[in-house]
Amino acid sequence: MSYKPMPSTPNKPRVGAVESLHNAGTLTKERMEARAREAKDILAHDTAHDVREVLDFARPSSLEDREAADAVVASICSALDAGIDSARSEEPAPKHDPAEYWKQELTEAAESGNVEALARIAGRWKHIAKGLTRAPAGRKEAALAPPFMALVLLVAHHLAGGGGGGGAGQSGRMQTRAMKATARRTSCAKRLLLPFARTDIKPDGADEKQRMDVLLQSCALDDAVRLQDGTRVHDVFADVELKFNPKERDNALLQVIDYARHVYTKQYDRRYVWGATLCLGEVRACVLLHDAVLVSPAMDFAQATGREQLVRLLVDLSVCDAAQLGLDPTVRSILGSTNLLVECFNDY
Repeated sequence: MSYKPMPSTPNKPRVGAVESLHNAGTLTKERMEARAREAKDILAHDTAHDVREVLDFARPSSLEDREAADAVVASICSALDAGIDSARSEEPAPKHDPAEYWKQELTEAAESGNVEALARIAGRWKHIAKGLTRAPAGRKEAALAPPFMALVLLVAHHLAGGGGGGGAGQSGRMQTRAMKATARRTSCAKRLLLPFARTDIKPDGADEKQRMDVLLQSCALDDAVRLQDGTRVHDVFADVELKFNPKERDNALLQVIDYARHVYTKQYDRRYVWGATLCLGEVRACVLLHDAVLVSPAMDFAQATGREQLVRLLVDLSVCDAAQLGLDPTVRSILGSTNLLVECFNDY
């Protein structure tokens, strides 16, 4: 019997004790447990629920912008009603993995700019909340991501001028570049909120192993309305945590509170951070201040009033001043540099 030596492997350098503990996960586990305790303490003692003023934080300051925003809200709600009716009669998704099928459908609708398809995908959310559409097995909250993301894209299309009016808008396809450019110049919006393409991810720049469900990015008004390729904490405007069981809303809020520190750590011009919880059909907006958390009343997507409130909030966040997003207007980035410029005011 012949002997065949095993191939040798290169020696690995020894690591220090601290790095070894970190690699083993001990320190990470301790940090995560400590932060979870802090989040629970904030939820118990420094969180105010059902604060109606949260929904007014982003209301545009000028009457002209408010009236323009209200007109866009009415148009989007009308499109959503049609989408809900369309979703009621659509063919059922494949049984093997409906969540993945819906995500692929969302990607195709976003790439083609098909606003009718986006409205139908968003409208499916009501039927999921009402139990009329079968949710996938396993991680059921995955079924909630495509409808919510479709709603965000639908709002962006209307603000960018591609969601209403005649011509190409009625066919559900994007308008020509010239038409969209004209619409953007006359739009009341100052930015577009767009979702990251990937969901349930650990963004680049975030520590630990925690994963965020749906991330929204604040984009320039002339950016293409599509799912964003970003994966950096620097690009995150808001984190939306999903739960299929409405009774888990406190767990979703704990995650939003915990994950907000990533945004505070990487975005130095933050005065406060927006977030949201999405539990089946109910959305609650959150404003995370340095010393407190304010949570809005529930916006029930299954009800017309709740849909209008949610759409209005998304539109307002696209129209309002930058300071209402939680950004500090006295802190500005220097073009071509990683440094920041802080404006100081002398009272003398």
